[in-house]
Amino acid sequence: MRGFFAFDSSKAMAAGLTFRSVPDTVRDTLAWDATRPADTQRRAGLKPEREAELLQAWRRAAGTGPQKIHGAGCA
Repeated sequence: MRGFFAFDSSKAMAAGLTFRSVPDTVRDTLAWDATRPADTQRRAGLKPEREAELLQAWRRAAGTGPQKIHGAGCA
């Protein structure tokens, strides 16, 4: 991650680059997302089944056994 934020945007800013506020970006992103069909598949993150599998493996490795946590996305 070294250098991830070490960039010079002065040329882009001199050419007219502007920045939006975080609240504006979030508001507009949520508005855009609301226009997508309800059955749209998101591609980020783990599928709930894979998350449950990994959590169970982690609990076994930690010695807590195959316990279940009740809540959204957990099994």
